[in-house]
Amino acid sequence: MAALAARRHPETSPELPVVMLDDPEAQVRVRACEAVAACLSPEHYAVAKAVEKLDRLILEDEQPAVRIAAVRALAAIGSAADVAKLEEASAREKNEEVRRELAKALERLRAKGG
Repeated sequence: MAALAARRHPETSPELPVVMLDDPEAQVRVRACEAVAACLSPEHYAVAKAVEKLDRLILEDEQPAVRIAAVRALAAIGSAADVAKLEEASAREKNEEVRRELAKALERLRAKGG
């Protein structure tokens, strides 16, 4: 996953990173989020599935590092349509570092909206 994220090549197949978002190991989920952000364009067919999984990680993952990585990935590949999901997550989030990342992501996605 780290190599895919570091490669940042738009022709890299996104299927593996998207599948790895469900890995039982937190560090693998973090790297998968990074790979999704680096390798998946917002126009790619796999974005809908990736966004669905990222939303789940943001709202449900126990590890703050995973939630932060998922927020960053959603900010990279998401759209203004995802603002409501991040607002919901921000209202529920207790970790201050995650809340800061959510605020940055909200700003970025709102800017994408026009």
